[in-house]
Amino acid sequence: MLANNVGYFQTHRHHMDYPTYRAKGWPIESGVTESAVKLFNKRVKGTEQFWSLPGVESILVLRALWLSQDDRWARYWNTRPAYSKAAHTVTNPAPRV
Repeated sequence: MLANNVGYFQTHRHHMDYPTYRAKGWPIESGVTESAVKLFNKRVKGTEQFWSLPGVESILVLRALWLSQDDRWARYWNTRPAYSKAAHTVTNPAPRV
């Protein structure tokens, strides 16, 4: 086990130039990435849900329409055949962030 860890660090030594990364202002820990993933999960899909690639692309498009703050959300839904037949039309309420 220890030999595997030593081998890993020797092989990937060039990826661990932390003094240079710090001097450039780059993050050296995973917290920034983990926080971004957590925020994405919370805002787009929920924490214990999983999406296929086509599913997540569809959700991201809808999320972008919702956050656009213009009439794209309403235009999209009002042009859907099943929804257009409804007695009411969609308006674009203030986006939830």
